[in-house]
Amino acid sequence: MDKKTVQFLIAVSLVSFGCVASAKATDDVVERQVEHRSDTRSWFPDIYLNPAMQWNRYRYSLNRLSATYTDSRATLPQQLEYGDKVAAAGGDIDAFLRKKMISLWGTAHYANGKTHHIRYNETTDFDLLYPYVMADTIGGGGSRKETYDFMGGFAYHKNRWTVGVEGRYTARLEYRTVDPRPKNLTGYLKVKAGMAYSGLFNGTYEGGLSAGFRRYKQTNTLEFYNETSRPVVYQLTGLGMDYYRFRGSYTSTYYKGLGWEATMELRPVIPRNGVYVSLSYSSLSIEKIISDLNELPLTKLELRHQGFEAGYMHKGQTCTWGVRLAETYDGRRGIENIFGSAQDNIYPQIASGRQYQETRWKLSGALLCQYRPSGMAVYDLSLSQHYRHIRETYAEPWRKMASSAQVSALSLKGMWRMKQWLLQTSAHLDYIWNSRCNMVLNGSVNENMMVPVYHRYAFYGNNRYDAGLRAEANYAVKRDYCVFVVANWDYAHYMKTEHNSLLRLSLGLEF
Repeated sequence: MDKKTVQFLIAVSLVSFGCVASAKATDDVVERQVEHRSDTRSWFPDIYLNPAMQWNRYRYSLNRLSATYTDSRATLPQQLEYGDKVAAAGGDIDAFLRKKMISLWGTAHYANGKTHHIRYNETTDFDLLYPYVMADTIGGGGSRKETYDFMGGFAYHKNRWTVGVEGRYTARLEYRTVDPRPKNLTGYLKVKAGMAYSGLFNGTYEGGLSAGFRRYKQTNTLEFYNETSRPVVYQLTGLGMDYYRFRGSYTSTYYKGLGWEATMELRPVIPRNGVYVSLSYSSLSIEKIISDLNELPLTKLELRHQGFEAGYMHKGQTCTWGVRLAETYDGRRGIENIFGSAQDNIYPQIASGRQYQETRWKLSGALLCQYRPSGMAVYDLSLSQHYRHIRETYAEPWRKMASSAQVSALSLKGMWRMKQWLLQTSAHLDYIWNSRCNMVLNGSVNENMMVPVYHRYAFYGNNRYDAGLRAEANYAVKRDYCVFVVANWDYAHYMKTEHNSLLRLSLGLEF
């Protein structure tokens, strides 16, 4: 994405949110904040994957502008490919406008920061593209990162029908100014449309359907200014393996992907009590192409996601409670293309084979209780239990890594309104226990690329925990807008002695 495109998107975003900001609700800003911050509004998050379901998510409009600074430091990162230190500053716009039967919402996000000591990975969006990334044994240094993220949608309700549309575009620029020097540019576009009908079961329930498509692209290049010493560049294929034939100096690649998604929902017509159910499915197919070899299609990655969520919520005047059962399944299949002898630097493709596969399965149950003794205080308590299982395999030579763990989570939240003030605090604790991991490695081992695999094996095989605190203070300068300051602290302990701490500070305006 060039500079002019970025400037255009920022201008469009500011104009759009300026229009949103011009519409003021007559309701007190603090009361609107209480509604938007309530855990009951986000207890069934998958319901709102359908943009048509957003139209009555909130009764009141609320817009938020904020500036944020984030600092994260680790003794040893949870994954070596993430880096051990991150410092970033950015700004956010988050808006929701409700006017009669129409709702508009959107976000705009910009971040600029630096990540230190990324190793065994020279490709942006590692979590999305693994295992087909470029890597070397040097890495390190400080990588500059810029992120632009824009999302907007609208929903219109008439009689018993609702239609909605939502779009999102995310772009990232990442580079490093010391050898090896990656320069990566990504673009990820998502567009979806949905509809809902609120006449089911004698008008007590609303059902919805949505569908959308997604497109991904990344230009991933790696340069060296030192002409006397250059490390080997690996085209990784998973679990320490790499494409041996193209190991060396092929450092100009790009990715292109196309996919789709669909959802189905059932919920009570707000604000009635009842059952909530949602199903979601998405797929994305991404090709990796080496530009240095006449656009050689090296690999293909197929991603699949399936999600299910069901639960019940009972809303009372002072006490609201809910239960939820959720299940997700994520599949990742890698296909490697096989080529014949090169002629004029053109490699004819003669076959392809499915080599890498990863599955992630998660099952969880949760309980929420909200107590609101008066209009001046709200308390939320949630408890959840999860089971996670991850399995990675490589076909030839046969390799496998499998891990499983139990996760127990506790979250507490309180909001207190005192005249012009709204004070909010929250705390959470996630404890991952009964962690087990086993690994089988056949064939010759490339020790250079096995370091991150051994590290991941040690991480999955040990119990760990994550704890966090959050505090926010809002002051209503006038009836229809307020200023706020937020502090977040998070601490993770893993691999018996390693840990990571994160501090995030924000300040801004809500209206």
